[in-house]
Amino acid sequence: MKNLIQILLLLTLFSSTAFPQDRIYQELLHEKFTTEKLLEIHKSNGNDFQSLNNRDSLLLKSKSSNWEMALSNQQGFFYEREGSDEGNTRTTINKKFLDNGFLLIEELYQVWDGSSWVNFEKYSNTYDGNNNQTEYLYQSWISSGWVNLYMASSTYNGNNNRTEEIYQNWINSAWVNSSKYLFTYDVNNNLTEFLSQTWNGSAWVNYRKSSYTYNGNNNPTEEIYQNWISSVWVNSNNYLFTYDGNNNRTEDLQQTWDGSTWMNSYKASYTYDGNNNRAEDLRQTWDGSAWVNYAKYSYAYDVIDNRTEILYQLWISSVWVNNFKYSYTYDVNNNETEDLYQTWDNSAWVNSSKSFSTYDVNNNLTEKLYKSWISSTWENYRKSSYVYAHITSVDENFNTINSFYLSNNYPNPFNPSTKIKYSIPASLNHSQGGTLVLLKVLDILGREIETLVNEEKPAGSYEITCSAANLTSGVYFYQLQSGSFIETKKMILLK
Repeated sequence: MKNLIQILLLLTLFSSTAFPQDRIYQELLHEKFTTEKLLEIHKSNGNDFQSLNNRDSLLLKSKSSNWEMALSNQQGFFYEREGSDEGNTRTTINKKFLDNGFLLIEELYQVWDGSSWVNFEKYSNTYDGNNNQTEYLYQSWISSGWVNLYMASSTYNGNNNRTEEIYQNWINSAWVNSSKYLFTYDVNNNLTEFLSQTWNGSAWVNYRKSSYTYNGNNNPTEEIYQNWISSVWVNSNNYLFTYDGNNNRTEDLQQTWDGSTWMNSYKASYTYDGNNNRAEDLRQTWDGSAWVNYAKYSYAYDVIDNRTEILYQLWISSVWVNNFKYSYTYDVNNNETEDLYQTWDNSAWVNSSKSFSTYDVNNNLTEKLYKSWISSTWENYRKSSYVYAHITSVDENFNTINSFYLSNNYPNPFNPSTKIKYSIPASLNHSQGGTLVLLKVLDILGREIETLVNEEKPAGSYEITCSAANLTSGVYFYQLQSGSFIETKKMILLK
C-alpha cells in the first residue's frame, strides 16, 4: 500500500506540474458558465475517456493509479457539471464561495493503507476582503510533511471578476512561473475571452484561446477554441448551444476545424421534465452524413427535485445497453449523504464504489468517505475533509455594478422563509430615481403567487425575505424582471 501511495504522489506531482492549466477548465472559469464538453465521461473504466481531449485525458489518467481512483475523478466531474448547471437544489464543494455564506478554506485528502488514514494531498484557499479567492495552494504529504507543489494567484476587476491567474510550481525551494490565464468580460460580466499562456523561462507565450458569445438572456451560444501555432491563432474546436423558452440548454453541437471550414463532430441533445429538471441527455457522433447514437444519460428525481439516479447507456447493435449508474440518497435537509456507483455485467448491477458524506449544522460538506467493493465487502480507500469560514462583509461600490444579478435563494429547500439577493446595474438607472424592478413568485404552472418587489430601485445590491407561511409544500419559481431582462430561478418549500 505504501508503494501505491508513493505512486499516487508522483503521478499527482506530474499532473500538477505538467498540466496545471487544465484545472482552470474544471474550476476557475466564470461561475455563470462551465464548459460541459470537458466533463464528458463515456466509459466506466479508467482507460477510456474518449470525449476528453488528449491533455485532459492524460491529466485524468495521471491522477488515477487504478480504475477506482479514475472513478472518483469521474464522480467529481459529475458533481461539478451538475452543480454548476442545475445547482438550485444542491450545494457543491467545487464552488469556493458557497451560497450559504461560507468560504471553503481547506480540503484535505487521505488514503487508506489497510489499517489507518494516511495524508495524501491538501488544498488551501486564501481570499480578499470581497471574498474573492486570491491564492490556491496545493501540497502533497511526503516523508511526514506537507510539500509545496503548485500555487495559483488571482487578481480581480472592480466587478469582482477574475481577470488574471498565474500558476507557479515549487522547484528547488522557490516558486517558478508555469502558466497564466487572462479573462475578459462584457458589460454583463459574461466571460468573453479566456487566454492561456505558458512560461518559456523568460516570457509568457500564447498557448490557447477561447472566445464566447451570448444571447439576450446571457446564455452562452458559441465557443471557439484556438491554438497558438507559428505565431498565429489557428481554429481548433467550435461549440454551438441552443435553448428552450425556459433557458434550458437543449443542444450542444461540437465542430472541428479542417483547415478551411467547421465540420460536425459531436452533438448532445437534452430534454427536461415539467420541473425543468434534465431528464435525458443523448450523445451522438457525426459519421460524415448523419448523426449516429453513441451514449445516453437518463435522470430520475424525487418529489422535491433531488436527483436520485443517473443511468448511462451505450448504443450497441441498434439497442441501448446499460453501462453504469449512480444512485443518490439525501438527508432531511436535502444534502446528498450517499452516492452508489454500479456497473452492468450484462445481466445485473454490480457494486463498484460508494461515498458517504457528512455535513455541519450549516449544511456544509465536512467529510466525504469513499469505499470500494472488493471481495463482496466495502473497503475504505479515500477520505476528504473540508474546513470553512464565514464570509466577511463585502465592501461594494454600487457604481461598478454593470449587470443584473439574481442569486440562488438561501436556504433552499426552506420553511417558512428564504432570502433572495439581487443586484441592479448603474448603467441602466434613470436620473429620476432608478430602474423599475419587478420580483415575483410563481407556482409550477407559471402563475403569479406573490409580488415581492415592484418599484424603481437605484443601483446596488439588495436582499429580500420571501415568506411562504400560507403556501403548501412544492416547487416554486422566483423571477426578476426589468425592461428586457428576465431571469427565473427555482426554490423548494418543504414543510
